[in-house]
Amino acid sequence: MISAAESNYLIVSKISTQSGGHRIRIDKYTTSRIGKHPAISVLHGAGGTLLDGPEMRCVARQLAAAGNTVYLVHYFNRTGIIVALDAGMVRSFANEQAKSDRDEPAVTFNVYAPPEYPPGAKG
Repeated sequence: MISAAESNYLIVSKISTQSGGHRIRIDKYTTSRIGKHPAISVLHGAGGTLLDGPEMRCVARQLAAAGNTVYLVHYFNRTGIIVALDAGMVRSFANEQAKSDRDEPAVTFNVYAPPEYPPGAKG
């Protein structure tokens, strides 16, 4: 007989979206569990998926095994770079600082506060 834990297997699928004329790959990690699951976005660091990828995939698998739907976003696909070098980050920071000096938002976030999960949990 197969236990419930053994019948819960990891599913990894490759999906994508378009941004600025570029295809952005997203790796979706979920399990075979039926029902609603919290969604988590995993973002790599300056090392991109080339250097940070193995660790980020491991994190995504662990989060999915815990019952979450996880999206590992390959956001460097939008820029065409593989890793972020110091010179590029300094240049980008200077551009964002210039926007800030002109009272232009460098980045706009829409924040959504989900209901407590699980109910009564304190984070």
